[in-house]
Amino acid sequence: MEPNLKHPLTSRSGYMKRHLKESNNIRLDDIKITAHTFDMVIEFCYGSNLPFTPQNIAALRCAAEILEMTEEYEVHNLCRRTKFYFSQVVTTDKEVAEVVLYKSLELLPESENGVFLVSQCIETLLTPREIWWESNKRREGNGGHIRNPQVVSSAWVPSVVQLSLGLFEGIMRSVQTRLIGSHDGIYAVIDAYLKVILYFLYGR
Repeated sequence: MEPNLKHPLTSRSGYMKRHLKESNNIRLDDIKITAHTFDMVIEFCYGSNLPFTPQNIAALRCAAEILEMTEEYEVHNLCRRTKFYFSQVVTTDKEVAEVVLYKSLELLPESENGVFLVSQCIETLLTPREIWWESNKRREGNGGHIRNPQVVSSAWVPSVVQLSLGLFEGIMRSVQTRLIGSHDGIYAVIDAYLKVILYFLYGR
């Protein structure tokens, strides 16, 4: 890490505060953040109006959690900002949730441990249409926006059922505790997972 990057990041990051007391060198590989994501974090720390998008929100949300960029260290820090975007945009739009799900799957296990991005995306995608629509009607009444309530395609399911048993079980348990209404969607995803296992075990 370059010396001129220390102060603005250290003031916002609990992780950096601790580790830079011990060493001036922190490897990105050790904290599992890509160089591109780290560059965006630095932009945020220097006051740049960093745009959150479905393409970058998963990586930034994970980075914020790993770096401990909480309100304890700075008001309106990256944890709070990314959580707000996730709750206001990702969990209220099924098409956006599907995009973020793919990005979150690439970041496992960090994208689930503690931040539950994968399970939140799946919850949004599986929430029964009528319940999801009513929730968004209430949001509109509070000054929000009603989004299209249609259920998007299930093209994401094959990506989820390729996960290891441990990851899949943990994610689906989290979804089950969050999901409002019928759990038929959960059962359908579990059924798809079992079919994959049976295929690998017995070839059918």
